[in-house]
Amino acid sequence: MMADVQDNFNRLQQELKDRSLSTTIVESGILTIIMLVTLLGNVLVCRAVYQTPRLRTITNYSVVVLAFTDISMAVFVLPLILSAFILGGKPFSHVVCQFQAYLAIALVYTSIFTVTFMSVNRYFKIVKSHLYRKVFTRRKTLLMLCVIVIIAWLGPLNSLLQRKYFQLHPGKLVCIYTYTQLSQAYFTTLTAFYIMLPYCITIFCYCSIYIKVRSHNKRIANAALSTTNNTTTTTINRKDINITKTLFAIFLVFSLYMVQIAVIDIMENVNGDYKLPRQVYVLYIIMCMSASAVNPFIYGIFSPAFRSEYMKSICLK
Repeated sequence: MMADVQDNFNRLQQELKDRSLSTTIVESGILTIIMLVTLLGNVLVCRAVYQTPRLRTITNYSVVVLAFTDISMAVFVLPLILSAFILGGKPFSHVVCQFQAYLAIALVYTSIFTVTFMSVNRYFKIVKSHLYRKVFTRRKTLLMLCVIVIIAWLGPLNSLLQRKYFQLHPGKLVCIYTYTQLSQAYFTTLTAFYIMLPYCITIFCYCSIYIKVRSHNKRIANAALSTTNNTTTTTINRKDINITKTLFAIFLVFSLYMVQIAVIDIMENVNGDYKLPRQVYVLYIIMCMSASAVNPFIYGIFSPAFRSEYMKSICLK
């Protein structure tokens, strides 16, 4: 088994070295564009929230955390991946490899937890509105965001404490632990707590919101058809619904990227390390990087306030 793993490792390394110049330019160019878009887009998001009082809301605290997470990915992780693509190998030391891997995994976990936190925030705002102001004060919101960031960053630390060091994957060109290093129980625990549980919570929250909004719309329609002037209904703020749509779009697009990444990870876990074609691994890292670049576009599409601030920033106003 170990001989097969080493053979596949050597195959990917050789394919990386044998790339044509045009392939190297195309791959590196795509990753460079994604990295710059990630950095510029999320800086615009942070600037928009900082510059505009109406955007400095409790809900947007999590938006800023997600933006800072993506900026950190663009500054500390993506340049090392890009350098490996350009040079065709690992251009950095073992220590830097451990730093990159730890940071990349911690930031991915932070993104997942933050997206889940957004859904819980919307759940209380729409479904449990009578509790929202008690649960989501500014102080409590900041405290909860700090806690989820700490939990996210403890995940990969456990691997290092067990002396399970990361190494450069010759296909993904990112430092990560191999599946042969991890026991099935440990891999299952990580997947369940850091991926499956947050996604189950998020799906439950958005399904509950959908049911609540649908029921609300029916009540509004019935009230409009009623001939009784005394009919009263509890209204849901249209602005809150629009914000929820924006955050749900973030979750949906993020999930589309993560599902493709998860499928490739599961395929590699089942078939063995380094066994998939190199093109699949290149797609994997493009999906990982694109997940950090897409959020600013979603804010711009769904939020006129963000769109207006983007234009001011781009026009240097």
